Amino acid sequence: MELDYLPIDRNRIQFRPDRFATSIDGKQLIFRISWNPVAERFFADIFDIEGVTIVEGRAITYGADILENIMDERLPDVMIVPADPAGGFSEITFDNFMREVKPWIVGGN
Repeated sequence: MELDYLPIDRNRIQFRPDRFATSIDGKQLIFRISWNPVAERFFADIFDIEGVTIVEGRAITYGADILENIMDERLPDVMIVPADPAGGFSEITFDNFMREVKPWIVGGN
């Protein structure tokens, strides 16, 4: 089984949020990923393809499903879990995000 991950441009996030549209399990979504240097955390906003907000300010946490506990029919039936498959890291930092630690898409068709 081949794993996919969100196509986030980490280099852009340092200066402004990275906004991109993608299809996950047949659902078109827009993601806006931002870095908060004070909190030293990444955050996600998710919109439907029309730009209507589904969720704002969701903290991206290592090993936690970004979509957990969000009940919305516009979202695919998958998990998006930031992790390091090699097991070398157990938290997200600006330096390891989208290098070793990626938001993996788990499940779906």
